[in-house]
Amino acid sequence: MNYRKRDAEVIWHPYTQHFQTHEFPAIIKAHGNYLHLDNGEKVLDAISSWWVNLHGHSHPHITSRMGQTLGNLQQVMFAGFTHPYAIELSERILSLFSNRFSKVFFSDNGSTSVEVALKMCFQYWSNKGIKRNKIIAFKNSYHGDTFGSMSVADRNIFSKPFWPFLFEVELISPNSTEDLEILLKKYPESIAGMIYEPMIQGAGGMVIHNPNMLNAILDLAKDNKIMLIADEAVFSVSSGWL
Repeated sequence: MNYRKRDAEVIWHPYTQHFQTHEFPAIIKAHGNYLHLDNGEKVLDAISSWWVNLHGHSHPHITSRMGQTLGNLQQVMFAGFTHPYAIELSERILSLFSNRFSKVFFSDNGSTSVEVALKMCFQYWSNKGIKRNKIIAFKNSYHGDTFGSMSVADRNIFSKPFWPFLFEVELISPNSTEDLEILLKKYPESIAGMIYEPMIQGAGGMVIHNPNMLNAILDLAKDNKIMLIADEAVFSVSSGWL
């Protein structure tokens, strides 16, 4: 039995319409910008395998450094422990932001990073003994597929089966400050945070924000002590080595 038939027997793939096809292309190796299939075909990985391989597959420098690291330390619990690789990475990340941030918190993926940010937001106000429990999000937004990240996004057909289980958010337009001003009057000192996609709403239709208007909305939020969560996902055509 080939890979495609074996796959059909045992795997349920995410974000995949299984009713339209029962056998999926099997990738046996990847190199540079290309995916090599089990039937000998070569496919250009134009979406960088969900935007995480911007430098291409099997890049020699990355492969070498990963091998060195794994040979020394594969995995260790991060609660109550640390290691040089995390420290060095955090220092390099913070250096990119001109000292505007002081700490790095690592999470597993995009959806859980949104969950972490929301929990930090709610716990901040709880620790201060202040009741702020409302979240603002943009219309047409998308922030992930765990329950918290679905809750703080605009409702759509993909999340419809879960609507009864999601907590409510206040949706505003990214095109003016008027909606936010209305909410500030309606819920004075009740808004805990606001989540937004900094430049482009990818899943919302590749909508590009007007930077001046976005800054005006963010400034208004900051003036009213609303915590800001910037959910940025990098969309890029594969730019790996050949």
